[in-house]
Amino acid sequence: MHRPRALALLLAASLALAGCSRPGGVSSSPGSSAVPPQGSAAAPPVSGVGVVAEVNGAPILASELEQKVAGRLARLRQEEYEIRRQTLEELIAQRLVAAEAGKRNLAPEELLR
Repeated sequence: MHRPRALALLLAASLALAGCSRPGGVSSSPGSSAVPPQGSAAAPPVSGVGVVAEVNGAPILASELEQKVAGRLARLRQEEYEIRRQTLEELIAQRLVAAEAGKRNLAPEELLR
């Protein structure tokens, strides 16, 4: 990654985290559901049940988050599928060209001319 881009990302992340601790902002106190309970190694998974964060004392439910994010995640899954499919087709084509070139004692580039 380029140095200026890395610094910009670090600055943006720092500002975002600093904003979480402001009064009236998103709660990040130990009593908040957004923070794992003591003794927990990782944040609890979002499964559509429970409180995932609090803003000004008002809870944001996992079900609310799931409802809002469902469309975006479906698009991402579709995009991932398309990328995998296209990449697989490219790999198949490369292997077929390489095999045919080998049969003809040619380099793959020569076969494609």
